[in-house]
Amino acid sequence: MNWSGDLRVEPNTITNGKWSVNGHTITIHEADAKTALDLWKQEYKAQGATIAGSNPAKATNVSISGISSTPLLVLASVTGGSTKGDARLTLAYCTNDSTNVDASVNVESLTHDLAVKLNRAVVQRQIDEQQELVDKYTGKVEDAQKDQAKAQKKAASASDDLEDAKKQKSKLSAKQTDLNKDILEYQARYNKTQDAKDLKKLTKAQEDLVDVQKDMSKEMKNEANAQEDVNSRQGDVPDAQKDQNAYQTKKEKVATELEALKRKLEAVR
Repeated sequence: MNWSGDLRVEPNTITNGKWSVNGHTITIHEADAKTALDLWKQEYKAQGATIAGSNPAKATNVSISGISSTPLLVLASVTGGSTKGDARLTLAYCTNDSTNVDASVNVESLTHDLAVKLNRAVVQRQIDEQQELVDKYTGKVEDAQKDQAKAQKKAASASDDLEDAKKQKSKLSAKQTDLNKDILEYQARYNKTQDAKDLKKLTKAQEDLVDVQKDMSKEMKNEANAQEDVNSRQGDVPDAQKDQNAYQTKKEKVATELEALKRKLEAVR
């Protein structure tokens, strides 16, 4: 997360077919050889150069302000570097396949500026990858927040259902008590009068009691199911909160690393 790279420019040579030309070597830190060469190619393609060859690679039609009024040939050879290592990139600025630019040109300064650009490009890739992680965990936190809100809503709904079931059971219980009282009264009256009207009232109250008992049985099942649902839903809320906290922690970690990489980028100079 911290920059400790050395952007020293070292004299070297490049073999170009049967010729050998003077060059300068720089280190592309935290990059393999392919990545280093690809970044170099992108830099020159962006300037309108044509890239060909591989050992060395050649950028033709290169225009460098203050260096030459005519297009230049830039040779590049890369060695070393693994996925966790550093690549060594040697560059030569030439007027043709065998001739370096005029000795008065400050090639070392030019190469150092390129070293800064390419190393910053490596770190920028790290930043881009880290930003993807930040975006990923930001999305997961938002999803977890939605899941928590849903869990809370479902838990509240389940609690409401349980309360409704309890209220209905309470009403039925009161109705059952009243019917039992009525039945006792109607039974006593009928025993005394043996009147058909009293028997009809007794029979009707008994039938109503059977219906209420059936409803009570259903409502007790509803209450039990509602209680089970409440227990389950209430367990979902802390689970959702736990997920949210876990993703928030990861988001904060990768966001901190992202800021460190941005500082690292600024340190490449």
